[in-house]
This record gives sequence, structure tokens and C-alpha cells, in this order.
Amino acid sequence: MILDACAFDLSEGREATFFDVAVIGAGPVGLAVAYKLWQQGLKLVVLEAGGHRPDLDTQNDAFGGTVEPSVHPPLTLYRRRMLGGASAIWGGRCIAFDPSDFDSTSLGDGADWPIAQMDITSYVAKALNWLDAGFEDFRAEQALPGKTAAMIEGVDDPRLSLNEIERFSRPTNAWRKISSEFRKAKSITVLTHCVCTGIISSPSAPRAEGLRLLKRDGSAITLRARTIVVAVGGLETARLLLNSNEGRPRGLGNAYDLVGRFYMTHILADVGTLLVSNSSRVHLNYCFSRDDVYVRRLLKLSDATRRERCLLNAVIRPNIPPIDDPRHYNPILSAAYMTRRLIIPEYRRRLLAEDGVPQPLSAHLRNMILGAPRLLPFAVDWSRRRIFASRKLPSLFLNSGSRFPLEVVAEQAPHRDSRITLSKEKDRSGMSRIKVNWKIASDDVQSMRTTLELIQDALSSSPVAHVEIPREALENLSSFCRPQLGHHIGTARMGDSDRTGASDQWGALWEARNVYLAGSAVFPKSGAANPTLMAVALALRTADEIIRNHARRD
Repeated sequence: MILDACAFDLSEGREATFFDVAVIGAGPVGLAVAYKLWQQGLKLVVLEAGGHRPDLDTQNDAFGGTVEPSVHPPLTLYRRRMLGGASAIWGGRCIAFDPSDFDSTSLGDGADWPIAQMDITSYVAKALNWLDAGFEDFRAEQALPGKTAAMIEGVDDPRLSLNEIERFSRPTNAWRKISSEFRKAKSITVLTHCVCTGIISSPSAPRAEGLRLLKRDGSAITLRARTIVVAVGGLETARLLLNSNEGRPRGLGNAYDLVGRFYMTHILADVGTLLVSNSSRVHLNYCFSRDDVYVRRLLKLSDATRRERCLLNAVIRPNIPPIDDPRHYNPILSAAYMTRRLIIPEYRRRLLAEDGVPQPLSAHLRNMILGAPRLLPFAVDWSRRRIFASRKLPSLFLNSGSRFPLEVVAEQAPHRDSRITLSKEKDRSGMSRIKVNWKIASDDVQSMRTTLELIQDALSSSPVAHVEIPREALENLSSFCRPQLGHHIGTARMGDSDRTGASDQWGALWEARNVYLAGSAVFPKSGAANPTLMAVALALRTADEIIRNHARRD
């Protein structure tokens, strides 16, 4: 059953617990939890602050806030307050965490996972299935049988990993995936335009008592459930907990001032060039795996090298040049620039030079006219593979030429002073907005610098391809670094005690044992992988713990 919250009847006398679980947030993580709990027969309510379509005015009001430094993009980007959440706009990229991502490390501020990789392994396959991203094959020799495994052939350097791959969802909108089943279900209620403004709890009790909800007509209700799941993203999770401050001045789960701290994104840097001497032995483009899923090879250091050198993780991808400068003289890139509003936000910002000089559209039109014999066949093929296909080509990549700009996506270590706090400004629902103070440490930059130097050296003797990075670029690497927005990590992290984390290994708050956090907010470390796959895997693991707890109570 799907209702606007204004149509929800919470009659007198029904304020006792009549839902087994309340899930706050109907994005890919919240819906994954809700779907699994519903399959086990629990009675659920899913609370979504938006509706079926985005209302940008309401969304920008709720997601507004201040950011420092200015390089940090606005907080309204890459998020959607609607059914399906960010899955409505994401690119579908799924990357597995590496074994070394779970190692203890001296970098950052107390970043150990309270779980081992084996604790999450079985859930990764389930998360891939939920996200329509195929089998749990993250090595080219498994995913691409009969094809050359390595990105660059003939390189036998143990410092490198050249046959790991990333997998891509269709991409899948989580709400469209399950909406027909939820509409028919009697044991699940989905309330739209229902803003959770706070979690009710008593400082003397180890459990939350209920939720304060606000309908879009301005009326407020209280809802009670035996278990509460918070699945609203890394920024909103911290905001909701900090706003839940009745009787708890610091907010819920924040007795030791941990909520909102250790805020991580991934660090992006467009630096260096892959120079290809023999294109027949270099494999950079998207291809289909044995289970008909788009995959792409990655350029990385091996786990052994990272462990030996105590380095943060990093993923490197060959890219295309910025599309806004017509001096590339490429009709396809000029066509991409002319239709840039059709490119999903995650990729659009990467394809536009941030400090590029505006160029007249006539120059792009000239490229397209002169290159029409090349452009027209590409447009037909692109339409077939991206627009009309159910499993869509992930993004634009031109596997031609000999020079490919490199995009580095690097892990950021957790730092206590990189944090989210509440501001004095309030949105229309009366909730305090957030202030973001994102900090990058010199250790983060030095780790990326060492990674690039090792990769450059490892490929220096290859007759097939090598990496070129100007020395001045390495020396001034921090000037190339910017945060990857859309990846909000670590703001209510797991810990083995309430002194090291806001939540335990299952995502349950130490201060309120019936409140579970789901999503990348609970990651103690960011790794270099896009967080969606791991967030869904951890959420499915949390759902199993909730099912066990309800079975024990019953």
C-alpha cells in the first residue's frame, strides 16, 4: 500500500506499536532492507520525505547547508528526495572492496572495521543481484573467459593489478524494481511526503520510543515501531541523529561526540596521461561479461604492494578529454557537449573542465559538421546501446587514439575534524540544516602521490603503454584534488564500542539498540570503491540481524 502521509489515518488509540519495523528512506539501501524484511513476513512502514517525482524546490530547501572549503560541491547535488532516492540518477557502478580495505591501518583517526571481510562476503552476491549487476566476478579472467584478462598485456610487475574490473547495474531504479509488489502487499505501508524530524528516545532507556513525522500539510504525528532503520544517506543520517536532541543535547547516538565526525568522500584528481604504443594489446573500453553485464578493467596497485607501503586504496581509469573545449576537434565530444544536460550528473561534472574558458557553440557545430561521416554512425550505435537498450552502456568512452587522460579516485582516511555539524538555519520542516567542514590531510595526498609514482615506474619499461605524469603535477598534487560528491561516508561509523563508533557491527546505535543505521554513514573506512554495493550488502546483513531479533522476541 502506497499513501501520501496526509491520507494516513493514525486514529486515537493506535499509537501503540503496530509496525514491526519503520524504515526511514526509500532509496536503494532502505528499499533493499524493506524488501528483505517484508519477504520474511514482518509488518513494515517505509517513510519517504519526497514523492514519486523530485520536487527540486522542496529538495533544495531540505538539503541546503553551508560547505567549506569552496571546492566541496553544493549539498544539493547527486541526491534525490523521492521514491528510489539516488538510484534514480546513479551511474550503476559496482566495485568490490579489497581484502586490504579491512586491514588495520595507522592512517587517519581510528579507522578499523569491527567486522572482517568474510562477514560480508556472502552478502555481496545478494547485493549484486538486488542491483542487477550480475555475478560476483571482479576479476577479468573470471568475468571475461576466453578474452585477454589484463588491461595492458605483457606487464609482469607484482606491484600492479591490471585485471580487476568494475561491474555496472542496468542502471536500476530501486523503486521501479519493487513498486508493483509493494502496491499489492498488505503488510507494508509506504508513506510519501512524510518527513521524519526526530527519533524519540529517553536518556534513561536503551531503546527509541518512536518517530516524529511531519506531513506536507504541516500536521505532525507520532509513529511507533519495534525497530527503526535509518537509511537516508551519509549526510542526512548525521543530520537526523543530531536533530534528535530532546533530552539529549548532543543528539541521539552522540554521547561521545562521534556523530558527524570522520566525514569522508573519495578524492578525485585528473592528473597524468596513459600513452598507448600498441592499441591492440591495451583494453580500456567497456565490454560484456559472461553474464551479459557491462564491465571495465581498472588500473590499481596490488593489495600486497599497498600493505607493504601502508598506502590508501586508489582506482585509476583512462578517460576522455574535457568535452567543453572544441579544440579537441572531435565531432563526438562536441555532440556530447551540445547534449550535456542528458548526461547523468555523476559524469557530467567530470567531463567539463572546471576552469575551462567558455568557447562559442559555433566551434562545436563546426566540429560536428566536418565530422558528420564519423558522427552519424556513432549516434546510431549510441542510441542503440544507451537509449533503447534495457542494460545501458555506462558512459561515453572513445577507445581510439594514443593519449588518454587519467582520472584517479582515491581513498580518504577518516579525520576527526572533517565533520558535519548543525547550523542555526532551519528548513521548512523546522530541522536544523547542516554545516560541512571537509578536510583533506597531507597523508591522503602523499598516499596518492606514492601510488602514482609506483604505477608510473611499473609501466616505464612496457613497450605497450606507459603513464606520463609531469613532475610539477606530482609536487603540486593537492591542487588537483577535489571531493567526490555523492559519496558521503563515515558520519556515524561502526565501532567495537561506543567510544570508537556510533553504531555496532550490525549498525545498531549503542545508545538505542532498536535503531539501526543502514548506508555508507556506518563505514569506518571509505576504500576506493563506489559505496553503493557495500552499503546494500551491509544493509542486507543488518536486515538478517533484525529478523533474528524479532524471531527471538516472538
